[in-house]
Amino acid sequence: MDSIEDVIKKTSPKFNRPSIKNGFTQIKNKIIVTDKLTFNEKLILICLLMHKMNKKVAFPSYSTIARELGCSRSTAIRSIDSLLKKRYIIREKRAYRSNRYSFNIK
Repeated sequence: MDSIEDVIKKTSPKFNRPSIKNGFTQIKNKIIVTDKLTFNEKLILICLLMHKMNKKVAFPSYSTIARELGCSRSTAIRSIDSLLKKRYIIREKRAYRSNRYSFNIK
């Protein structure tokens, strides 16, 4: 039986990047404790923040988000749409590329 780390390595090649694998993501406490976001919305937001790293924007694909969080692509899309409506994130659609997300978290 594979260890959890082996499974992650096989299913998520980007996780092997040292900046993600060995790094960490700072999350404001108000994101964790708010009752305005669902569990899935919180996870998606945290995943987007992880991909942002030290930049102002993140641009993972829906498929990448779904793979990394172990959810369906449709769940990732629904949660991102909800985060957009709630104005936690701003999406810039790009032709033939993944969307670019910026954050509206104070």
